[in-house]
Amino acid sequence: MNLYDTSTMLQGIKGAKKAPSFLRDKFFPTSQADIYVTEKVTVDFENDTNEKLAPAVISGAVPVQRSSFQTKEMTAPLIAPSMVLTIEQLNRRMFNESIASDMTAEQREAQYLADDISTLDAMITRTEEYMAAQTLLGNAYTIKQYINGYGTNFAEDFSIDFFGEGNNSNQAVYTGSGWTTSSTNIFSDVKAMCDMLSKKGLPATDLIMGSTAGSIFMNNSEVQKQLDNRRIRIADEIRPEFVIPGVAFIGKVDFEGFILNVYIYSASYKAINGTDTPYFDVDKIVVTSEGMGRTAYGAISQYENDDTPRTYAERRVPQVLINRDQGNRELRYQSRPLVMPKHLNAAIVSDVA
Repeated sequence: MNLYDTSTMLQGIKGAKKAPSFLRDKFFPTSQADIYVTEKVTVDFENDTNEKLAPAVISGAVPVQRSSFQTKEMTAPLIAPSMVLTIEQLNRRMFNESIASDMTAEQREAQYLADDISTLDAMITRTEEYMAAQTLLGNAYTIKQYINGYGTNFAEDFSIDFFGEGNNSNQAVYTGSGWTTSSTNIFSDVKAMCDMLSKKGLPATDLIMGSTAGSIFMNNSEVQKQLDNRRIRIADEIRPEFVIPGVAFIGKVDFEGFILNVYIYSASYKAINGTDTPYFDVDKIVVTSEGMGRTAYGAISQYENDDTPRTYAERRVPQVLINRDQGNRELRYQSRPLVMPKHLNAAIVSDVA
């Protein structure tokens, strides 16, 4: 069996444990229909749903309009980190390998491959989580595209927005008066955001808060009264797969009739300059619903070791390039994700802190 054969690696990837993700998995899941056979992805999102009453008639029927939608086709951005392994590294002890280990270079090679795939997969997952966060917060996102060097040789931005036709900014914004630990407007603000979704025929099931907004929420006297009365329900309400580092589930809270799952999201990633950067704006909150969007994937095309081109309709596609002259191999790990909402303005954002 050829360890570096793409089909072999794909089988191993499908059976491996995936890097955890909260915003992508909960709000932008992927179905088989979201995995495309070309690098182009269809971006569809529905305008306001048809909430009109059905007409009464004397006889016959009265034609009504269908709900409208917006569509465009885009080439999904190529996310492609890689890692290089040298002959010298194969002949040295690995991290956490016993000093007395009798592991061979061939065995280390297989372990390095598994570890590198896991590392690169987690990096791509963080990029997808960033896309999901920016879509929830601003209905748009921009990612930088590089040539060769990460953080250097910048080529151009990839940008996409879901503002809707005729708009050049996010319209899904609620402007309140700000929160403090003694505010009495927290429940009415969140209810007003829920109302904005309800008027469009969209559900409101989840409240996500940045760390500063979440701290104010937790220390608010009115909120504490509710949590004290309902804390016993928390263990029965949370789905364990969504309990990951950086995500705190507060419980189900009643916002004047809207019962929402409340989360404080404080996860962060390392920026190019090495600083910890929160995915979610610390001062903002978002009201939305589970599964309000989707993550689609364009296909990956590449030349195989036998010099024939192949196209893979997969979320992740590995490729190994051997440089015998320099005594190394490069593992490329590629993906073409595109995060998008299913409906226009399906997440309402507010700056509260």
